[in-house]
Amino acid sequence: MNAYEVKANVEQLRGNSKIALENFERFHILHDSIQKSRLNNDIQDLQLKYESNVKQGVIDKQNLLLEKSKNQRNLLFYGLATLVLFSLWMYSKYKDNQKIQNEKIKSLKQEQKLLAIDYLVKGQEEERKRIARDLHDGLGGLLTTVKLHIQNIHKEISIINDMQLFDKAENLIENACNEVRRIAHDMIPDAL
Repeated sequence: MNAYEVKANVEQLRGNSKIALENFERFHILHDSIQKSRLNNDIQDLQLKYESNVKQGVIDKQNLLLEKSKNQRNLLFYGLATLVLFSLWMYSKYKDNQKIQNEKIKSLKQEQKLLAIDYLVKGQEEERKRIARDLHDGLGGLLTTVKLHIQNIHKEISIINDMQLFDKAENLIENACNEVRRIAHDMIPDAL
């Protein structure tokens, strides 16, 4: 290109304008061709840069989506882990409460058994007292009265005394009174 330009200037100085014009045209054709080639190269470079930037944008967008998906997955994992831990904690609390409730139920059952035994013992004691009172007050009193009547009869009738029936009856009644008294005293404490 430089050679055409120099040749065109030399021919112009020599006065050959036709050859100078041809060389200038060749110079400009070559110059335009080079400029066009440079422009095409620049356009291709720009287009490559643009396409590269577009591809990089797509890659960045995909990376962003992957990162977002990864973050969502991590968030979901941590959420599930937290939920599992919370569930385990709640289950543990539930089991502890169940254990406490079972212990309370056992304790209440034990108290009920103790109360039932206490009431049973008290009932038996009351029944013993009642039986002892009935024996002492009822049967004992009756036997004592019969004894006194027999003693009165014994004093009044001396003839029957010879038969010793009164003594035998009196001894039997005396033994019955002593037995009732002994049973009654065995069933009731001395303080009563």
